[in-house]
Amino acid sequence: MTKIVSFKKTRGFTLLEVIVTLVIASLISVILMQSMSTMLNMRHKFSKGLIDLEKVSIQKSIITTPISGIFPDYNDGDNRFKGNSSSIRGLTLYPLQGTTGAPTAFGIDIIYDSTLGRSTLIYKEHGFETLEIARWNGNEGSFEYLGINGRWSKRWPLGNDPNTQTPRSVKLSSGAIESSYVIRVVTTSDRSGRLQDSPFRLDTKK
Repeated sequence: MTKIVSFKKTRGFTLLEVIVTLVIASLISVILMQSMSTMLNMRHKFSKGLIDLEKVSIQKSIITTPISGIFPDYNDGDNRFKGNSSSIRGLTLYPLQGTTGAPTAFGIDIIYDSTLGRSTLIYKEHGFETLEIARWNGNEGSFEYLGINGRWSKRWPLGNDPNTQTPRSVKLSSGAIESSYVIRVVTTSDRSGRLQDSPFRLDTKK
């Protein structure tokens, strides 16, 4: 007895179905690529914003630290605090490179280079290399000093009173930040006297 084997005819994809499938796949790929590109752009902008914010915060911290620790020198000392609109000189208890708590001579300068049209914020500390803190275009930048009378001045000291050798606050304006900010001096405004400055000093002269 002969067995008859039958074959079912299988139906394949038509050309139209293949084209439709390719079109749909292409559309999905385009949408995915656009979404990926948007996500990468947002990530880049967000990361750049964080970097810029972190940079500004670091610069602000670097400047505020030594200024907040401004410390008076003795009346006959060489490092009595003084300043003008572009320069600060004096002692600080919060040096950036030296030992915290030890009165350290420091200076901060705003230097404008007219050939480049650019300003630079420079930090100096006795015994260490000069540091460049910030740089910006233009000649914007100044220091101001708040006295006990509540008035701001572009020069310090305001008088010869040893009890007001240091200002209450220092204001810094520059092109590196959007607005000026005020740094409060947290240390004492006068220096405790030495035995040699008192009426009970030992007379070593013969």
